[in-house]
Amino acid sequence: MTLYGYIDESGTKDYQEIMTIALVLFDGAFVAHKVHKLLSQKLFPDHNKAKKKPCELHYADMENIKQKVSAAEILAAQSIQCFTACYYNDGAEKSHQQRFEIYTSMLKLCLADALDIHEQLDVTIAQQGGWKEYATPLTNELNTIVSEKSARHGFRKASFRFESKTKPGIQLADFYAGSTRGHLLKHKDSTLGAPFERIEHQVRDIKIHAVDITAKAKG
Repeated sequence: MTLYGYIDESGTKDYQEIMTIALVLFDGAFVAHKVHKLLSQKLFPDHNKAKKKPCELHYADMENIKQKVSAAEILAAQSIQCFTACYYNDGAEKSHQQRFEIYTSMLKLCLADALDIHEQLDVTIAQQGGWKEYATPLTNELNTIVSEKSARHGFRKASFRFESKTKPGIQLADFYAGSTRGHLLKHKDSTLGAPFERIEHQVRDIKIHAVDITAKAKG
């Protein structure tokens, strides 16, 4: 069975302590859209009654921690799998190429984890600046992971596309990336970890970039 995945990231600036990436998987091609609609109706009923354009449900779009927790509680009841990776910034200024290499490595960690379990994925990746230039080489790198997992486990297949961050599934991936980042920053403010606590059972691992250990999420 093909699972449908979406990827986005949080905390990409050099001055931000932690960067996270999330790959979220859904059981059907239109499930992410349905979950996004449900979340919008529950969180913003007046907005939907006014028939305005669809709500933006990225992590940063949530006005406060209470709203983030409410969103997480709704998502926690859905059939969603999440694979995440993180990178601890050292604060040093990095070139675009260096940041992109880190991003690529994290993305490959998430994909590898998912392919250890699932045979066939259809993955949509959030477009970044200049995505048309990097789409082909990045796809080639991701296909090497597919080949490696096929050699190890047998049949594995994945397709990749790049779409706007406004796509419902990508917004949900952003929420999971932001919630994971909040969890890793809760030593600064304990409330930051509250959304992740609700969805923790859906998160398989938090892989650490360039480190040989995993921060295993409970569940």
